[in-house]
Amino acid sequence: AIWTFAYASRTLSPTRATRMRMPKIAMPRPGRRFIFLYQLTLLFGLLALAFAYYQTDPYGFNCPIGAHVRRANPRDSLDPQPGSEQSIAVGKRHRILRRGREYGPPVDPAELLTVKKSSVEDQDRGLHFLCLNANISRQFEFVQHTWVNNPHFDELYDDADPIIGTHYPGGGTFTMQAKPVRKRLNSLPRFVSVVGGAFFFLPGIRAIRYLANH
Repeated sequence: AIWTFAYASRTLSPTRATRMRMPKIAMPRPGRRFIFLYQLTLLFGLLALAFAYYQTDPYGFNCPIGAHVRRANPRDSLDPQPGSEQSIAVGKRHRILRRGREYGPPVDPAELLTVKKSSVEDQDRGLHFLCLNANISRQFEFVQHTWVNNPHFDELYDDADPIIGTHYPGGGTFTMQAKPVRKRLNSLPRFVSVVGGAFFFLPGIRAIRYLANH
């Protein structure tokens, strides 16, 4: 539909006859304009996500191998054949749908950079992590154990996830691959603390009863 709209835009004419020949997706109706913009946004979103680590950054010079975004979705960098469709297929078996929703009053970033304790630090605030999966052991638990908290992820030596990983009492480490030598950060604090959690089944019991009776 997007390419149809682009073609129609090139042949746009002020005459009524030309407007009648235009595809319906290009008609100037508010609803259709909204649908087109949604399709366009979705397309650009998919294109932005259509990249591969092994093909474009195999050594982690642009995005470190141990970075959170690279651990949570390794894309084509997994064994047994990195850079192949087989590698991508292995990763897809462990994919999850996840969303983060913040709660509590916002914090001014400038306050966090001061030595003085912020007046809002003690208030209840944080991030709700929501995850949907079909098999919790193959998806969520696998990602957490094998990718996120694994200090030897993708041939690393002693690096857990720098953002949500479990660190040693003295702090964690994070390696940034570079030429001629790598750079390593030590004594990383723990940025995320889990204060609670729950597992829910979808659909709920009420929905299951409805489906069973109809």
